[in-house]
Amino acid sequence: MVEYQFHEALPNTITPICEDPEPDRHTFADIREDCDSEFVYCACCGCQTQDPVVDGGGSGEDDGNGEQTFYMDLCDSCEDPSSPEYTLRMQALRLRSAYGNHLASEQQRSHLLQPNRSYGDRKYTEATIMHEQCYQALYRMDEAVGKVFPIAADQNDSLVIDILELRFKMNPWYGYCHCAYIIKTKIGKFVFDPTGVQFGPRWPAFVLYKDYEYRILSHESAIMFVEPLGFTKKDTDKKLASLLQESRGCR
Repeated sequence: MVEYQFHEALPNTITPICEDPEPDRHTFADIREDCDSEFVYCACCGCQTQDPVVDGGGSGEDDGNGEQTFYMDLCDSCEDPSSPEYTLRMQALRLRSAYGNHLASEQQRSHLLQPNRSYGDRKYTEATIMHEQCYQALYRMDEAVGKVFPIAADQNDSLVIDILELRFKMNPWYGYCHCAYIIKTKIGKFVFDPTGVQFGPRWPAFVLYKDYEYRILSHESAIMFVEPLGFTKKDTDKKLASLLQESRGCR
């Protein structure tokens, strides 16, 4: 079993503030409505994957310690082990689940992810746990992402070619800034969005870049930066060190 390690969280005063989010968008009421719909959505691509929920629906993923984590319902296409990206997809989803469970523990809300709760309640909990955690994810997950998607020194031996950090201003439907990872491989270019579930169960977690671009980036969104893996942590740590030095100079 892979052990995931995440950096300590940044202080809220350090994380960037979303720029002018529209007050009537990304409301928890809208997300609650999506979570309580009669359908189940694929945890990977966000498509409708099952008919109306029966007995709560959904299938919890065990993190290896007996803890139930985020739901792992998959559509037939994403669950197909013969697809070339199947291994990458499952690695991404398990990492997302581990990070979500880690946040739930930090927020003392792990009990809200237990399997005795309804599918809608659990999906809504997932959304609220990940709320405004995307920048934190770039900062805290860089080493875990690099471990899950290793790049060999000799690229002839590596499926993954490069990993980049993506930050963009979302389209007018949300008005938020959002962050994700770009995973470049020999079989395609993908987006791994570990915190996208905050926008509801239809948001993709791991899809081809062109599909993410079509669904998310193409609607008047503006890409703010695309940087190498680890950029956010290095840049933010440098700012933190500068702030600490300034505070010591004021004493």
